[in-house]
Amino acid sequence: MVELNTHPNYGFNDPTTPKPGSFHSLDIYYVPLDRMVSFKAFITDFSDQYSTNWDGEEVYGRMDPVQTFKSTTRTITVGFDVVAASEAEAETNLAKIAELATMHYPVYKSHDPEKQGAGSATALNQAPLLRVKYMNWISRSDAGRGHVRDAGLLVASTGFSYAPQMDDLVFASDGGLYPKFIKISLTLNVIHEHALGFTKKDGKRARFYPYNIAGTPAVFTKEVDKEIAAEVSQEQEVADALANGTATAEQVRAWEDKLGLNGPTVDTPSD
Repeated sequence: MVELNTHPNYGFNDPTTPKPGSFHSLDIYYVPLDRMVSFKAFITDFSDQYSTNWDGEEVYGRMDPVQTFKSTTRTITVGFDVVAASEAEAETNLAKIAELATMHYPVYKSHDPEKQGAGSATALNQAPLLRVKYMNWISRSDAGRGHVRDAGLLVASTGFSYAPQMDDLVFASDGGLYPKFIKISLTLNVIHEHALGFTKKDGKRARFYPYNIAGTPAVFTKEVDKEIAAEVSQEQEVADALANGTATAEQVRAWEDKLGLNGPTVDTPSD
């Protein structure tokens, strides 16, 4: 696998560069050709939008359209800063961003520009699908904490923005400019790879979706709902009995225990 954490032309290796998959890395993997690039995760903006799509059909005599469910889509927007502490790191950062840019283009069947022009649809071989991983925020919820190649979230990127901050100085070397500080923004349309939603029998189909956190708390399950309802019903029954003066001694004792009005009981030895 080609991994661009250092640029071969510059031999730069920053000891603070995190390993892919660590808390401080944002990893991007190009699915068609087994290539990846990893950035220090200086996350500045993050949003995860879920859109439920309905098809509304207006019916004569009905005030509201009949709503038919179509799909639920998920779009992640992530912004991060790419910062250089030295000229060598600035050059490496720009090489990484160049790699990210090329990851937004497809794989072609032929490299011969005379046979397969840039505008030829027949030249396309594979779409530029990506896998992206940032801890449990951007990750497959059914793959655990693995490498981006296996645990990264499969996405179709709608593009990215590259914005060098011109207020800061840039390094100039061999006729090239290498910014110290760059802002990057990615918009990712998530492609779901596992079952979602619920079943009437088993409940949540993807237990750890979407952030690798255990699924629906027990308090929301039908079994516990029944237990809570029964407990509330019993409490209401006792409260009504107390108000009506018909409560038994056992009910009064239980109510006082619940309110903490009774001290600890002491068992007296029998003769």
